[in-house]
Amino acid sequence: MGNPVNVMLAERLRSLPDIMARMGGKCAFEFKYDGIRVQAHIRKGPGGFVRLFSRRLEDMTSNFPDIGAALLAQLKGKEAIVEGECVAYDPSTGTLQPFQNVTHRRKKHGMEQAVEDVPVRIFLFDMLYRDGEDLTFKPYSYRRMMLESSFADDSSGAYDRIGYTERAVVGSAEGAQEFFDRAVASRCEGIMAKSLAEDSVYRAGSRGFIWIKYKKDYTQALVDSFDLTVVGAFYGMGKRAGKYGALLMAAYDPDTGRFGTACKLGTGFDDAFLDSLPGMLERFRSEGKPGSLDAEMEPDVWFLPGLVLEVTAADISLSPIHTAARGYVNGESGLGLRFPRFTGRVRDDKTPEQCTTAAEIAEFYRMQEERGER
Repeated sequence: MGNPVNVMLAERLRSLPDIMARMGGKCAFEFKYDGIRVQAHIRKGPGGFVRLFSRRLEDMTSNFPDIGAALLAQLKGKEAIVEGECVAYDPSTGTLQPFQNVTHRRKKHGMEQAVEDVPVRIFLFDMLYRDGEDLTFKPYSYRRMMLESSFADDSSGAYDRIGYTERAVVGSAEGAQEFFDRAVASRCEGIMAKSLAEDSVYRAGSRGFIWIKYKKDYTQALVDSFDLTVVGAFYGMGKRAGKYGALLMAAYDPDTGRFGTACKLGTGFDDAFLDSLPGMLERFRSEGKPGSLDAEMEPDVWFLPGLVLEVTAADISLSPIHTAARGYVNGESGLGLRFPRFTGRVRDDKTPEQCTTAAEIAEFYRMQEERGER
């Protein structure tokens, strides 16, 4: 209790029928909310406490004092570790608000005003521990049952801060599409599909097809959004003279523990972001190419993997220059994102090791090729 656990991660697939096939025709679907993932450690009684951690295992207790108070008040047992998504919402309508709203809660100062200005709810989706029982080795269905029996209803409304992720067991592609449409209509990012098998344990720090995410982006023309880490910068020219004009971005390969470059990113930046870049990157500056990086391109400035940005792209292509997923498709080429663009979202809730993986990029490339053959 009080020591954060590395969070379980999800894989991605390109279509709902692919997800249903991978899950054996039946699985649980949950809304995927557009907020900040939080792991809560709650202990009641003498010496009790609440501590909230980000997916990077940073202490965020001071950012969500209202959520902490609600969890402590409504927990039925003595102690628990649970996970949820903190999402900004409009109390008068119950409408969920965009991710940018909840990021105001990451302030270091003026938190009392931020709590008043940005109401937040936590949508709980997993339970790792309760009253002496380690639940991480239990299947998903058991953990969910324990979660839903562990918090009292708040009939008074004094702590209207806790909910559970919307959930349904789905056994058909039609049911999957209906649930997905409902999630998007509710202003969610998409859905999470979760295995109902006996081996659906909580795999801390691991990514696997026990959980599969599917976002509304996947139904659009762009391939998807990718979380990549900055490993280099190129000085700008013209209007960007004296600033960093483009960034060298990399993906992580957990099989090798190394990073490979995936694109040179130069679009999607506004002036304010470019002005703030040196300050964000300075602590990661490196005198030479980082030892954990494979790169053919030579930027003007090298950086240790640290800052993570969300990037979109038109598609993925074989690349003689970029090294991400090299050897996954053929022995000579890596994979590069074509026409990459910064979405404006800094993923300070993710570590470089939680970036999009080389295997994920390769999987999207294969699915892209399959679509082209049809």
